[in-house]
Amino acid sequence: MKVTYKALEFFNQYFKLEIIEDGFVKLNNSWNMFKDSSPYNRLYFITGGKGYLKRDDSVIELTPHHCYLIPSNSMYDFICDENLDKFYIHFKASLVPGLEVFSDVYHCLSIPYSDTQIETLLKWVKDDRIENQIMCRAELLKVISQFITLYNIDKKLLDHTIKYKDIFQYIDKHLSIELHPNDICDRINISYDSLRRIIKSDTGKTLKQHIDSMIMQRAKEQLVITDKTIKTIAYELDFKDEFYFSRYFKKHEGKSPTQYKTKYSTFNRK
Repeated sequence: MKVTYKALEFFNQYFKLEIIEDGFVKLNNSWNMFKDSSPYNRLYFITGGKGYLKRDDSVIELTPHHCYLIPSNSMYDFICDENLDKFYIHFKASLVPGLEVFSDVYHCLSIPYSDTQIETLLKWVKDDRIENQIMCRAELLKVISQFITLYNIDKKLLDHTIKYKDIFQYIDKHLSIELHPNDICDRINISYDSLRRIIKSDTGKTLKQHIDSMIMQRAKEQLVITDKTIKTIAYELDFKDEFYFSRYFKKHEGKSPTQYKTKYSTFNRK
């Protein structure tokens, strides 16, 4: 009798880790970013010095021997008084398109991470041998799994991933401002009222809100990590013009695409 294991099936079918950017930097007191946010998750492995994350009355010290996860779309002031050395990884960890593992958490947490662990990770990162690349990926997955435990990510997320996989994959493939929930209902042969009711009950969002959320996430990623013009991004998402896109973006984000790109673009930070 053949036996299959859900953990391996989940890893093979659903979980996707995508590295957006990584590097090692030595920072000084010019590293001050206020009300900074990002459409991707950020891992900071601190190797020396000290920095701070500030939000309202809370302050988080960035100190050696720790790894910090700053979830996507969380907002902090990033401050360095003197110097800060860090290895950073910007990444996406998605279950299916539209369901980011850390999408519902907005605060930074940390785990202990020793000098030896960081030295080993950096050795793997710099080595192009396939066995060390696999070890590097395995270590990153281990770190991410520790944060999943720390954030107490609900098992319901996995259940909803399986239940609505086809829906979110369809939205991702046909992502457009012109995509209507009825298009999806016709595709999967279910009434709009039925789908609207069950998906809102399960996920806390309507189908239209999921579409809007995925459009905004795609737009923010394109603004931040590419050099595409706002006009190009607008047309790729089927907005009739960049002005309509700008109004839509500002309605959901509180900033215009130009303001968002200027403040958060990786091209502007380098």
